[in-house]
Amino acid sequence: MPEAKAGGGNRSGAQLAGEATVLRRNSKGSLRLRSQYNGFQKIMVSFFMLVTLLGAGVLLLSETNRHRMIHRLGNEVTRLYQSKESRGIFELPPPPPSRVEPQVIFRSAAPVAQPEGTVYTATADESGNETIEKIFIPPQVTPGFEAAFRLLSSESVAASKLFNGALPDLSYKEWKPLQNKHPEYMIAMVAEQVSSETEIQYVWSVNTETSRIVPLSQAARDLERAN
Repeated sequence: MPEAKAGGGNRSGAQLAGEATVLRRNSKGSLRLRSQYNGFQKIMVSFFMLVTLLGAGVLLLSETNRHRMIHRLGNEVTRLYQSKESRGIFELPPPPPSRVEPQVIFRSAAPVAQPEGTVYTATADESGNETIEKIFIPPQVTPGFEAAFRLLSSESVAASKLFNGALPDLSYKEWKPLQNKHPEYMIAMVAEQVSSETEIQYVWSVNTETSRIVPLSQAARDLERAN
């Protein structure tokens, strides 16, 4: 009987040792949970204290400073939003190229003559390329031109010989009005060189008020020197 009690006492000791181990493990886990909870509680307390201090600081500010701070924060938020929107716009794909319609410029049927007898006309092809043309339109024969020609053919020896057929190698054909700047008239006398069958223009300037006659073209100057 004493041996049986001794054996039972040994089993009870082992059980107690196991229970003690379990209790120690549970106590360690509880300590870890309690430590984590205490750390979280400290963080929350610090956060609330910070928020409280900030709120108190805002309340301590004057009304003007509060408005100024709020306005500055609003400007910063607006700037950030606009910069984000701008980046979004620049990231969009480029728009397709627009179609350019060709412009057609019609030539006037009756161009208006300039004082110098020169007009400019503009034409455009199907691609819209514009071309400017310079066209000389001689002025009409006026009484002033007729008086200038009579003065030229009578006062200039070279022009008189050309007009009257007194130059063997030259055959007079006609005279043309070139420019009218009263009392200055520019006149061309046209003749054909018989030997070469080449048409030559002799240009003079005639002042109907002063009777001053000036050869302008090289052919007219050569003819004046030769006669």
